[in-house]
Amino acid sequence: MIISKFTPVTATQPLSIISVVIINIFVFITVSCNRSNDYPDNKGVSEKSIYDTVRSHNNRYAKGFKIFYHKGYKEIIVTNPWQEATDIRYRYILTGNRDDLPANIAENVQIFDIPAEKVICLSTTHLSALDLLGKINTLTGVSCPEYISNKMVNRLIKEGRIHDVGYDRNLNYELILNLDPDIVFAYGVGGETAGYLNKLKDLGIGVVANAEYLEETVLAKTEWIKFIAAFYDIEDIADEKYSLIEKEYTLYRQLADSVKDKPKVLTGMPWKGTWYVPGSDSYLAKMISDAGGELLWKDNSSSESVAMSIEAVFEKAREADIWINTGNANFKSDILFVDERIGKLQVFRKGKLYNNNARQNERGGNDYWESGMVNPQIILKDLVKIFHPDILPDHELVYYRKIE
Repeated sequence: MIISKFTPVTATQPLSIISVVIINIFVFITVSCNRSNDYPDNKGVSEKSIYDTVRSHNNRYAKGFKIFYHKGYKEIIVTNPWQEATDIRYRYILTGNRDDLPANIAENVQIFDIPAEKVICLSTTHLSALDLLGKINTLTGVSCPEYISNKMVNRLIKEGRIHDVGYDRNLNYELILNLDPDIVFAYGVGGETAGYLNKLKDLGIGVVANAEYLEETVLAKTEWIKFIAAFYDIEDIADEKYSLIEKEYTLYRQLADSVKDKPKVLTGMPWKGTWYVPGSDSYLAKMISDAGGELLWKDNSSSESVAMSIEAVFEKAREADIWINTGNANFKSDILFVDERIGKLQVFRKGKLYNNNARQNERGGNDYWESGMVNPQIILKDLVKIFHPDILPDHELVYYRKIE
């Protein structure tokens, strides 16, 4: 077991409050963005290295980044780092000695000195990666600290050693300049992301786009710890920890595969008259399948969520055996408050309801979206316990809890 190594007790909130609302309520609905000439350094950039490569790092699952190793430096390429981005590439050069860089390094490519000593994280999923890698001590700035659950980060914030730098369009650029970070780990959900990425870059601040949330499987999301590790020159540590996570995840998946009877699973909650249903190719659907369950809408092959009427969901929900991820509901009465008709569903009457907010703090920060990024094996273990209690009789739920 590796829980003692990657305990969710030191959890972190994954995204700013705006992104939490977008992700939890809209479930990754499409955010439109347009390509423009705002990315002159990315035009025509290939996903492959343009330099002589000694070797490349082959990811197991993650598709959004690639690492190439050259003599004296590393090169990272991030591809399409926000929703509906197309043909967008960011290229970063990492080196321990700039004298080792060849003369043909492009002038407009960002160069980072490694290992990093001071960083700012604009998404708290990045914090959970730093925690896993033992690099919280390098953190100088965060977004939306009130939603962070990581105990060490919260202590350092109270001590004035970590600062609130704002979020999205409300970033405090003056404070960021004063903190003088080696790297700002950023993220975005739409095309407007390029605006603040470019502004930080124009101010002479090293900024990189981290897009782990766009990956379509949980193991792919977690694999972005290797991306962050590269800036600390500790990929070997990230590889070792990731291998342990993957091994345990695979163990629980294989246990669930041995069960023939798979419960049908309803997910989500209605919001303003609409129910967003995950497609069968989404990361949540794949995790439900890995845990030995069957998503009700398995014929919907989308990797994103599909907006449906409450009535259409009710019709299908009659077949549900278990209901998970019930929004912000803490009690069954909270669910009925949204729509009293839900009380007629068999799955509701039988009380087979589980929410992923067992580790929600008093400010609304939900650890599922925080340390869950580096603990997919524990989330999977929870789901296996919910779907097939006999397989893991001694397991106590960590991220999930039963709704009474």
